[in-house]
Amino acid sequence: METNFSIKRMSLLLKRYFVENSYRELMFWSIITLIFTVFDQRDFVKIILYISGLVFSVNLYKEFWNAPSGIHFFMIPATHLEKITVAVLLNTLYYFCMTLLAYFLGHMLIILVYHLVLKIQIPINWDLFEATKTIFMNGKTYVSVENEFWKILGNFAFIQALSMVGSLYFKNNATIKTIISMFGFAIILVIIQLLLMKMFLGDISLADSIVYLNIALNNPNVPTAIEYLIRFIGYLLIPFLWVVSYFRLTEKQV
Repeated sequence: METNFSIKRMSLLLKRYFVENSYRELMFWSIITLIFTVFDQRDFVKIILYISGLVFSVNLYKEFWNAPSGIHFFMIPATHLEKITVAVLLNTLYYFCMTLLAYFLGHMLIILVYHLVLKIQIPINWDLFEATKTIFMNGKTYVSVENEFWKILGNFAFIQALSMVGSLYFKNNATIKTIISMFGFAIILVIIQLLLMKMFLGDISLADSIVYLNIALNNPNVPTAIEYLIRFIGYLLIPFLWVVSYFRLTEKQV
């Protein structure tokens, strides 16, 4: 088999996934769409996106821990890089886009049922990526609406990358162990955050660090270097976790 990166082999891997899981995918996304017709609040949709996406990512490699399935997976004529790339496309880009599609279809069903069938005029919210922030400055209150598309996508990509690492490292109860590991990782990030707050804002406690960070990110009087540094570290961790997954896959044995 050629070891050069092949788009054709990647397309065959994607085709293999959808052929083997077409019924499950159809049923799952139909249920998610119906859920969004009842609960379409912004925070609820984000929770569904993050939690269900994590479970989806962990289950992508559950076949490793079954010997026959694992042997079959490693015998697929594709390089480890192609397999990791396909996994990233599925658990990040595909899942994110499908969630947005389910959200859109859920809203369209709401419009169809209430506005056209029941003749009831209800407000329809399309504010999934819109965040309203209140800023106090110079004794005045300012309300701003910001688009958080890239922030939500970045958070989702980070969760998916971390859960993919967990799926490759944990054999039994991978989902639970991955979630516990995420809490541990979050504690490390909070400690890093505290150190950054001490550098920029002086001596503060751990309990106040999150509050000060939120103030810093929403207050134009505080240097924006904090915000850029936090985002840079977060975005840098995503490809790092992909690389970790790749090397873990190369050393994996059934």
